[in-house]
Amino acid sequence: MPARDLHHCELVEVGQRIQKRDLSAVEATQAQLDRIARLDGKLKSYAHVMGSSALEQADAADKEIAKGKVRGPLHGVPIAVKDLCWTQDAPTAAGMKIYRNNRPGEDATVVTRLKEAGAVILGKLQLTEGAYADHHPDIDPPRNPWDATLWPGASSGGSGVATAAGLCYGSLGSDTGGSIRFPSAANGVTGLKPTWGAGQPLRRLRTRRDAGSHRADGAKCRGLRRDTGRDRRSGSERSDGRAGTGTWLSDELEWQLAGNTHRCRSALDQRGRRCRGGEGFQDALRIATDLGAEIHGRRRSVPARHRMAPPPSHALTI
Repeated sequence: MPARDLHHCELVEVGQRIQKRDLSAVEATQAQLDRIARLDGKLKSYAHVMGSSALEQADAADKEIAKGKVRGPLHGVPIAVKDLCWTQDAPTAAGMKIYRNNRPGEDATVVTRLKEAGAVILGKLQLTEGAYADHHPDIDPPRNPWDATLWPGASSGGSGVATAAGLCYGSLGSDTGGSIRFPSAANGVTGLKPTWGAGQPLRRLRTRRDAGSHRADGAKCRGLRRDTGRDRRSGSERSDGRAGTGTWLSDELEWQLAGNTHRCRSALDQRGRRCRGGEGFQDALRIATDLGAEIHGRRRSVPARHRMAPPPSHALTI
């Protein structure tokens, strides 16, 4: 497959090709770095590109895979992380000029988990200042790859833009009040906000932010989620770095929903019609109702600067 077409592949497909040695991790990583160099000057999704260390990680992955040691589905796959995640081998500025030279003494737990899974980290993705409302005035914000005049989402806008533009095969963001869900919807990709406490804190801030993932396909989001999660049933991190089973997730969901009231939003277009993908959103609402949730909805107008590019994803917070 020509290098120019690699960015169209799904995360799991790329991982399988690398692990079968039909494609090297170095080739996939170099193709992504070339695409970043070609396109991100306009898209501004990356705060820091880690080209040298990414190629070293890719080379190490190829050598391990050649010896028959495959760590898992992410082994050798190039991904990127929000610049809120602490990294020892790259600055962590958190969208703030004051921290532009900040070098943490340790990796965030989610970064450690990704490295243990054999993932290749391409770089750090841009975010709003301190992961709050807006970007620092001296930092160029990410631009929606579908239309630069449309909102890219906040605060994990760089994660949504890079994933949608094919500048990584998946990415990590963080979400307390919509910071994974908004960029995913705005850029037309799937985003997963983990259940409170099921993710990992990214750095020491006054408010808790749990890490989640962005990907063009929901199944691939779950793959990223598995390799960065912890087992909330026991309250401890599992030795294999994976979250609980499907049964555990279903049991936990029912426990949280039964007898409680939840609010959600469904995206509408400018004429008040449900956006593409609404059928799946309604299915999710029906399941939530069956599990005991009481759903309330109301229609709100969306400011022009916050209108999203098609096809938007839908988000249900539980």
